[in-house]
Amino acid sequence: MAFVDSLTAYIPMDRRQALVESASLPEQTQGSALFADVSGFSSLAQSLAAQLGPQRAAEELTQHIN
Repeated sequence: MAFVDSLTAYIPMDRRQALVESASLPEQTQGSALFADVSGFSSLAQSLAAQLGPQRAAEELTQHIN
């Protein structure tokens, strides 16, 4: 269930609502997606989480990216 919950950040609200209500969705739609591979991101995130804990690490990681 945690895996599914983590994916909801990437699914638009109207699509999530339609899935919850078992409503039909159009065969095609328009949209865009961005995939960015930031070098060293995973190791930085893991290191910060180990040092600071998950909540503080998330805040610090955002500062690093910005």
